[in-house]
Amino acid sequence: MSLRAIWRELRCEQGDPLPGLLRGRRRRLNLSVGDAAALVGVRRWTFGRWENGQQRPQARHRDAIAPILERARRGE
Repeated sequence: MSLRAIWRELRCEQGDPLPGLLRGRRRRLNLSVGDAAALVGVRRWTFGRWENGQQRPQARHRDAIAPILERARRGE
């Protein structure tokens, strides 16, 4: 059994609003992908995959993502 068979990526479904929300809020806060990734505690390419809808954040990262989305909603 290969590692690829064990590890399945959680892909976003078509129409999932999370990728667009992440990108829009990050841009509104004037953060680079690298800056946003550092705030969440992941690598740049991981955050980029979330923004591009290639992968969904794991549950352990959702609490770190919430403040970015909240800050942008308040207009900070």
